[in-house]
Amino acid sequence: MAAAVKAEPPQSATVLVLGSKASGRIPSADLWARIKTAAAYLKKHPSASCVACGGQGKGESASEASIIRENLIKAGVESGRIFTDDKSVNTEENIRNALKIIKNSGLDGRLAIVTDDYHEFRACAIAKNLGADQYAVPAKTPPYILSACWAREVLAITKFLVF
Repeated sequence: MAAAVKAEPPQSATVLVLGSKASGRIPSADLWARIKTAAAYLKKHPSASCVACGGQGKGESASEASIIRENLIKAGVESGRIFTDDKSVNTEENIRNALKIIKNSGLDGRLAIVTDDYHEFRACAIAKNLGADQYAVPAKTPPYILSACWAREVLAITKFLVF
């Protein structure tokens, strides 16, 4: 699905890391893949800033955004480059809230969206509908969760396209 979106973001595009489930403060396998992908991208692009997204879900002792931020810092990303949206509970809210943070903070409005490869198509389509110039930076989904994720995403794309 990610093949349908632009591949190479501009050097200073703002990295948007979409949240996903955590257990306590431990990232799920797919959230960990997103964090590692974002950290590698941010190290390669030192002029890029980042917005970590995700509220606090059931069973999480902190917001997904704070878990992302904490792990990016542990991976060597400077804290001043990381902004957080700890209120959003779905992909559209992630992107909508991040765009407000980007505008209010004077960050580059072009988005380098970091999420699982199966999720990039819908995330970029939502960003496009919200008027953003968007680029995919897909994280590799762990194989053992892929079939369940694809099934859920097909339903989510159908809902997005119909409603």
